[in-house]
Amino acid sequence: MFVMPGFTRTKATMSQYAIEFSKRNAVVFTIDPGCQGGTTAAGYDENGEMVGSTVGCNGLDYLVQYVYNNVERFSYIDRNKIGAVGHSAGGGNVANLAQDFAGSNFEESIIKSVYISGYIKVSAANRFKKIRCNAALSYAYYDEGAFRYQGSTSAFEVIANRFINEVNGQNLSNGDCIIDYEYGNMKDGTYRVVHKEAINHCFEMYDGASITNTVNFFRRTLDLDTNLKDSSHTWLVKEGFNGIALVSIFVFIFSLMALLVDTIPFFKSFREKSNEIKAYEDDIKDIYSDKVLSKRGEKEVDKKHKSYFSKVSFWTIVIVTAIIACLDFIPLARASMDAFPDAASNTYTYYFPARMMNSVMLWAVVNGGIGLALVLGVKVCENLYFKLAHQEEKIEWYRFKQLAIKPMDLLKSFGFALFLFLLFYAVDHLVYALFHQDFRFMLISAAPLNARYIVTWLIYLVPFFVFYISNSIRVNLSMADEGWSEWKVMLLSGLGNSVGLVFILVINYYVYFKTGTVFYGYYSPTDTSEMWLYVNMVFGLIPMMFLLPILNRFCFKKTGNVYFGAMLNCMIFIMMSLSASVSYIPL
Repeated sequence: MFVMPGFTRTKATMSQYAIEFSKRNAVVFTIDPGCQGGTTAAGYDENGEMVGSTVGCNGLDYLVQYVYNNVERFSYIDRNKIGAVGHSAGGGNVANLAQDFAGSNFEESIIKSVYISGYIKVSAANRFKKIRCNAALSYAYYDEGAFRYQGSTSAFEVIANRFINEVNGQNLSNGDCIIDYEYGNMKDGTYRVVHKEAINHCFEMYDGASITNTVNFFRRTLDLDTNLKDSSHTWLVKEGFNGIALVSIFVFIFSLMALLVDTIPFFKSFREKSNEIKAYEDDIKDIYSDKVLSKRGEKEVDKKHKSYFSKVSFWTIVIVTAIIACLDFIPLARASMDAFPDAASNTYTYYFPARMMNSVMLWAVVNGGIGLALVLGVKVCENLYFKLAHQEEKIEWYRFKQLAIKPMDLLKSFGFALFLFLLFYAVDHLVYALFHQDFRFMLISAAPLNARYIVTWLIYLVPFFVFYISNSIRVNLSMADEGWSEWKVMLLSGLGNSVGLVFILVINYYVYFKTGTVFYGYYSPTDTSEMWLYVNMVFGLIPMMFLLPILNRFCFKKTGNVYFGAMLNCMIFIMMSLSASVSYIPL
């Protein structure tokens, strides 16, 4: 069995198929497509030009040839029972693969069974009549990409009809395709079946019904030696423990950070600053608490109320930044195509080579800058207002003072953040070496480092840091100044940082369920740049964006400065995002 992931995905995201097939006595090979995961540039042609990343079905052709021709090394493989499954772009790759290795009939075809998931382009349909093996076609009922395929030659129904009626020149249905109906004969390679699971494109490869259909297809067409039910899945258990491992590495790193700061003399300045911050925030809570007087040592503080102006400005910032974050994501994604044309056209480049990350980077820089300007700018205006109104007792310049940091402490912050980042990935590498497994949960992952990741990471760190430092300042010097309990600060911070992205999904899928087409399909009626894949990226971003201010807050309380948390979280999260994307860097 050969398993192929889709665009921006890695082989680890298809491990559920590998697990279920191997349980049923199949030998499974998975591969990272070109410029994704651990796969590097494809090399050079005879003219010295770099070979395109998608050459040879994203490298799958070469893997099949290697395995099939190395008889002695892979003597345990039955070469008369080879199958391939791919999702999304991977589905297009395996359709190509089946055509490339078709021969003139079923007996000559190296690929005996192929499962094409989430890929119904006309270009794929043009290959169906050239396939000489049993085949299944699956397309999610709620697939966002279906908005593109509404024409007389491109609609799902049209492609499905071609799939079952262009089989060795035979017309199997004499009519329209019936979902889940079995056509043809497995013995001569004319078997065809079409599925339409009730899921969306992004999660089809994690859908239980979809995996059951896939297992059923290969169990029967390749005659797998198994007594297990097709619906007997254990990959969810593995995925759950992977999720626990991902959470655990974060708990370990940030707990270790707290332990080292609390115990090592080298971090004495961090502890002193942290104690000052704690004392100040405790006073703030007392001032705005229900008590008329609060005693801290010999000091008494009178109860105060936030002014109407302060409340309005605070909630205005929260609401406005969330709205902006929702509204500007798609325009900035479109702008990234023009700003970084090489990556957008899948061309090798050192100039911001991560095609999908470029849109997130522009969004991060713009929204980070807006958030920073609003939080600090509004405070300046607020203080000037109080001064002109002769209400000097309400003036608060402490936020600007807390941005000050000694050069040595800034250097300590950077060095300590880098140490913890490297430790995070050292543990990741150790686990991978022992178990061939990294830290991940579905679309969120922390894959082992390689040269391509590291160079790409260095390119993106500085622009992304704008967002991370903005977030750290916002949560620690704004939201934490409202006199709330800590859990309220963290909850509002997490929601404020992610709700804009949540609404992108809400808008997209509300419109989809109401109308049958996505809200974010093409950029505009006159600009047919596809935006739906950028929306799919939001699924993985939301958990990170919710967690980010909580971690920034924790780091701030331990170190007393806003920079350390921003540095550490930027290093970890950007590397995680890059390892789960595509990067056209020539390495």
